[in-house]
Amino acid sequence: MSLRRQLTADLDALIVAEGRQVSMSNRAKVGLGLDAWLILVSFRTRQWLKRQRVPALGRIIRIVEMALFGVEISLDARLGTGVYIVHSHGVVIGGSTFLGDNVKLLGSNTFGNSQGTGNDYPTVGDDAVIGAGVRVVGAVQIGHRAKIGANAVVTSDIPDDAVAVGIPARVTGRDR
Repeated sequence: MSLRRQLTADLDALIVAEGRQVSMSNRAKVGLGLDAWLILVSFRTRQWLKRQRVPALGRIIRIVEMALFGVEISLDARLGTGVYIVHSHGVVIGGSTFLGDNVKLLGSNTFGNSQGTGNDYPTVGDDAVIGAGVRVVGAVQIGHRAKIGANAVVTSDIPDDAVAVGIPARVTGRDR
């Protein structure tokens, strides 16, 4: 998908997540006023620049991204369409973490590996909601539509439609 099409798809998904109808006026309002979309623009532009072999400009954008939004996203991370970072400060998406479509991060989240080496990064399914302060560590799978409660530490897999809380996170119920 081209950069322009991906950013348009991201914007439309965020408009829907905001409970609005997709229209030109809502595109303008959300596009100019929603940090989540500006973060996606920055991240996807950095990935595009890497593919175009212009890494220096990407590094400058990364510094600006971190200064303005307090978010750090690895270039190797894969973000699905419409990833919604509600409160960006303190969000770290490390390594080859995968976040599916329409994942909602409520702020101060960390996605990383457990040993500091290797490629054991988390995978988060579509439409998951990750509460504030959640840490996801290692090659864990968080299922589609799962909800993780605030300040949980996820170190093992969470199935689809599950609700998980605690340190370490434990499934406490189903959302469907």
